[in-house]
Amino acid sequence: MEYNQRQLKVPSFLRKKRKAASGTKKKPRKKAAKSTRPAASSNTPSGPEKATSTLPIGKVTHYLENIQVAILKLNHELEVGQTVEFQSEEPFEQEIESMQVNREEITKAGPGQFIGIKVVNRVQPGTIVLLK
Repeated sequence: MEYNQRQLKVPSFLRKKRKAASGTKKKPRKKAAKSTRPAASSNTPSGPEKATSTLPIGKVTHYLENIQVAILKLNHELEVGQTVEFQSEEPFEQEIESMQVNREEITKAGPGQFIGIKVVNRVQPGTIVLLK
């Protein structure tokens, strides 16, 4: 006498799966339609602000609150004396007065470097930094 898998109380995850009937095929999913709206430009000024050219040079990875220092990962070169803008909740501009890498003063940093700079306002990790 033959027993089927249900009569033997085999758990469902161990049972052999039946093959689907030949007439039933899965339908492919439809792809979402692309939007025809033009992309919003992040450099376009809104309101009475003046138009300035900006270049994203990096991102804040850490903020050390006790010494008011932001750690940045750079995508482009940055030198002491240049002005940067932090795109935080309250955006602000600041001139780079000094930079450090591993507690050593430097005057120029390149792409891929992590640098520390003293900031005048608090910034959150993930804040984009623009070169003015």
